[in-house]
Amino acid sequence: MTGGTIEDPELSKALPDGAELIRFGDNAATLSPYLAGQVDVLVTGNTVAAKLAAGNPDKALETKFVVRQSPAFIGVKSGEANMLQWVNVFVRHKKLGGVLNDLSIKWLGQELPDLPSL
Repeated sequence: MTGGTIEDPELSKALPDGAELIRFGDNAATLSPYLAGQVDVLVTGNTVAAKLAAGNPDKALETKFVVRQSPAFIGVKSGEANMLQWVNVFVRHKKLGGVLNDLSIKWLGQELPDLPSL
């Protein structure tokens, strides 16, 4: 795992007794031992895993569990109700039409979760 990422504290809390956790300084240093077969498990963010899977189809990466969901958010200036409504409608339209899910599968290698209710 790459130290200092959002996965680090979450996995550290959930690690079973006797398991060895090795932290690397950056994503490249994390991926190298995995690709060389020197570590048994890779813990990384979905964007890193998707790029790794695309570039190494022979590795057959498989998601075992999600350490932590880290959704992205869109910020709208306080008091801009019209802009907030426009953003909500746009995102919902693209999600329901499948566009956002298709992009998520293409770039992140996973489907989007359900949207929260408005």
